[in-house]
Amino acid sequence: MMLRKKLNSNVQDYFYKKIAGKFFVVVVSFYPLSSWATDTDLICFPLYKAAGAVPLTRECRGMAVMARVGMGNSYCTADSDIIDRYCGNVCPIDPLKPITDPEAIRMENGENVILDKLSAETQTALNCLKDEVAKAKGSVSLTSAYRPQAYQDHLYEIFVKRKKLAKIIENFPQCTELRRVLNDENNKHQLRGLVGANSNHSNGRAFDANWSGISDEVIDKTAKTCQLSRPFPIVDPVHFQR
Repeated sequence: MMLRKKLNSNVQDYFYKKIAGKFFVVVVSFYPLSSWATDTDLICFPLYKAAGAVPLTRECRGMAVMARVGMGNSYCTADSDIIDRYCGNVCPIDPLKPITDPEAIRMENGENVILDKLSAETQTALNCLKDEVAKAKGSVSLTSAYRPQAYQDHLYEIFVKRKKLAKIIENFPQCTELRRVLNDENNKHQLRGLVGANSNHSNGRAFDANWSGISDEVIDKTAKTCQLSRPFPIVDPVHFQR
């Protein structure tokens, strides 16, 4: 009789522990994250790795937030602090590429107005514009002429990355230094508006110029007389092309 009671007691203990264990798992799964902060990396890091996120790469954060999670570990893709610990303090936008083209380096070092590679027709039109504006008691000053494609690539990269960064900077304080560099470059090159991937500057058929002493209407009329156009008066008002 006592043996039967003992067996019944053991069976009851087993089932109590089994049920309690399951209940404990459920409670843990829904317990607030802050109470288990020391374990979150062990839970989340394997999920990021499985999603293809590689630490210290610029694609890491984007891959990490796409990791497959469930109700009990959904915080892995919602908590930026955990993702930062895994991915590292990396801005998702690459820094500017170094300039290697010799002519582009000349321009970067301050030789902005390269006239000898303008087409003959464009040089003639430019001289005409200067002469006609002078007759109207005004003046024209060039800020850019021929531009190698490598330098156009540099300017376009600045434009594109500033635009991308403006959309994400609030969520990526690690991009602060890149934003400073891009803003300095933008101011240095006086990029006032739209910058294209390609430009007539690179084939010697365009130049940038400021004018004073005359109105916009007069400069446009004078440009037309000299077989020039100012095709982007709003987004790039200083651009003239043949």
